[in-house]
Formats: sequence, structure tokens, C-alpha cells
Amino acid sequence: MKYAVWMLPLMLLSLNACSQQQSNAEPIEKEQTMQSKSQEISGTLIYKNLEGGFYGFDSDDGKKYTLRNLAPEFKKNGIKLQVSGRVRNDIMTFTQYGDVFDVENVNVLDESGIKPKNNEL
Repeated sequence: MKYAVWMLPLMLLSLNACSQQQSNAEPIEKEQTMQSKSQEISGTLIYKNLEGGFYGFDSDDGKKYTLRNLAPEFKKNGIKLQVSGRVRNDIMTFTQYGDVFDVENVNVLDESGIKPKNNEL
């Protein structure tokens, strides 16, 4: 009986600590997202036939990105684009293809290099 009397307050304190920890985590995530500066990147969109297929973005300076919120009309293997937006360090993808980049604006630079996806030969 003594055991049950001491366990109830201990459990309540544990639950309270967990709920406070979750509420403090939200502002940190928002701060990390807001710290990323808007930038422009030029590069080539590449279709990768992995896990059902995805588009990776190889920038002209050699970095790799996964573009988030890219409109379907721009999803063409080999198209050269200039995208503006923000790098998101708080998001992970199954592709693990470089940093996640939230696209805000897209300009097509060159469509002459468009080729079929690997499975559309």
C-alpha cells in the first residue's frame, strides 16, 4: 500500500514534465526555420530511380538538394532551373539527397537537356 501511495505522485510529476517539454520544443523549431535566409540556386533537376523514384537537384556549385514544393510542370529530368527559397534543416526525407530546399519561385534556364526518366527509355 505504501508503494502505491508514493507511485501516484511520482507518475503525475513525470507526466507534467513531459507535457512541459513538448510545449517548449515548438518555438525552437520555428526559430530554426526562420533562421534560414532566402537564396537563389541554379542547377539541374535529375531523376533518381530509388524507392519509387524522386527528383534530386544538383546545383552548379556541386551541392545536392531535395526540392520541396516544386510544381509538377517543372519536374523534367535534365531541366536546368534557377530556384529561390530557403534551406530547411528541420526536415528529413527518405531520399537523403542533400539538404531540403523549400521552393518559393522557379525560373527555367534551359530545356534542351531534358531526357526521359531512367525507366522511360
